[in-house]
Amino acid sequence: MDNGNLGSWAACRRILCIRPDNMGDVLMSSPAIRALKETFGCHVALLTSEKGAAAAHLNPFIDEVIVCDLPWQKFFDRDPGADSVLGLVNSLRERNYDGCVVLTVYSQNPMPCIMLGYLAGIPRRLAYCRENPYGLLTNWLPDKEPYSVILHQVTRDLDLVAAIGAQPSDDHLVASVSDAARRQMHAVLKTKVKDSQKPLLLISPQASESRRGLSPDYWSDLLALLHATGAYSLVLCGTAGQRKELNVLSAAAPDAITLAGELAVDELAALIECAAVVLTVNTGTVHLAAALGTPVCVLYARTNPQHTPWKVVNKVFYYSPETAPSRNEVVAYVNGLLYQEQLPPPHPETVVAELGQLCRIAAP
Repeated sequence: MDNGNLGSWAACRRILCIRPDNMGDVLMSSPAIRALKETFGCHVALLTSEKGAAAAHLNPFIDEVIVCDLPWQKFFDRDPGADSVLGLVNSLRERNYDGCVVLTVYSQNPMPCIMLGYLAGIPRRLAYCRENPYGLLTNWLPDKEPYSVILHQVTRDLDLVAAIGAQPSDDHLVASVSDAARRQMHAVLKTKVKDSQKPLLLISPQASESRRGLSPDYWSDLLALLHATGAYSLVLCGTAGQRKELNVLSAAAPDAITLAGELAVDELAALIECAAVVLTVNTGTVHLAAALGTPVCVLYARTNPQHTPWKVVNKVFYYSPETAPSRNEVVAYVNGLLYQEQLPPPHPETVVAELGQLCRIAAP
């Protein structure tokens, strides 16, 4: 790393973090963002995607959220064009940031985001990069992942900001729920939950990427078993685009409440706070539960090893998704290193038993 600018970060008054990814990614970066805010006591902005912004608004250590879906990310169906990127550069330049921190997964190429900071004239720029970026970064950490080591994403991000002296007072994930969202969710549950004495089991069966999902038949079998226990108030949640699939699944558990596309992210967070346990695939819901301290059971497709639940009571069931080989050479390397053995999804009865254990742990 170039150590020549370490001391100068203490003079920062406006730091821009760049993390143009999903909600879960932004949540996993929240301890590192907290470290920057607490260490330097300055204005902290986050440039992120529309999906990532939902989590950013739950983070009290972020003062400003800039939303921009970038052409080197995968969250849009059309190329926004070079003019939109040039416009973003000009906008960032006008905001007069004096520090830029690029947060990435090891399989991403950081150079486009690094170039944003460079072209915006931000004088201090920190990132991981495999290749020598020369003048594009003032503070460069050679990226050793995944060839020498594989870290949890939270650790990776914390190690990055630690290189400029930033340390958080607490390294749990960060999400703050508003009182208004709590009141709204309590009112919803009061009208919909038939037996408030039963623990609430929140189920989020759909992944943000279909390759990480499980079949409808699997979920139907699992829901039928959970319904048969009579032990839970079941709540299915998802996006508006997942409403049809959730309505089909709910037939296996007739008493289940379905909330598809009805919740803003802060209301989802309030719902997770109310839950005894969350059952989900590896998606942003995992990290929101971790941030709120709600026990979580994850049906974890083995597509990346660094996104397991962070510092929360949990059970992870690994399985091998049916996917085509990745065209990303870094991902393909990790798949060949760690995931040659094919694992079937856990038997639904095994999952039901584990949920019972987690509920007992969560009981007051």
